[in-house]
Amino acid sequence: MKKAEKIESDAYFLGALKDGRTTEIIDLYEKFVKNNVNVKFDVVENQGKTLDYNNKGFNMHKEKMTYKEVLEEVQKTNCIIEFVQKGQRSQTLRYFEAVCYNKKLLTNNPNVKNLKFYNEKYMKVFDKFDDIDFEWVKTKENVDYGYNGEFSSIYFIEELDSIIKKEG
Repeated sequence: MKKAEKIESDAYFLGALKDGRTTEIIDLYEKFVKNNVNVKFDVVENQGKTLDYNNKGFNMHKEKMTYKEVLEEVQKTNCIIEFVQKGQRSQTLRYFEAVCYNKKLLTNNPNVKNLKFYNEKYMKVFDKFDDIDFEWVKTKENVDYGYNGEFSSIYFIEELDSIIKKEG
């Protein structure tokens, strides 16, 4: 995929309306706006749950976005927002996108600190919305996780081959 030519938003969120987090998504969006962050939220209806909320940078979608569309938005942002559901312990695709595209990651998932590419300079964890450092979100910097294709299927096969050779 061709790399985006310019950054269009300070932060980007993609998520679905589920598990009673509708109010939290709106509150998170409004917190960003209140702190003068140029934010884009793409929110997808889920299981008939919809939202009549129209604001600049807040987009409701009846259908899921294509992954190509998501990656285009990821490339045009400074920081990706990962807002996991209560009780979720694993990372979402947002973590992988941040690493692969060298983007900052703002997440409410504390387990990100245990992952291979965690870097406290480029990834920030929040518990409450008041914990978010909005100046950090807006600050542009060259992010580099040192990613060398470790999430690719070719790398996975090479790793398996290496393990088999060691054990064989």
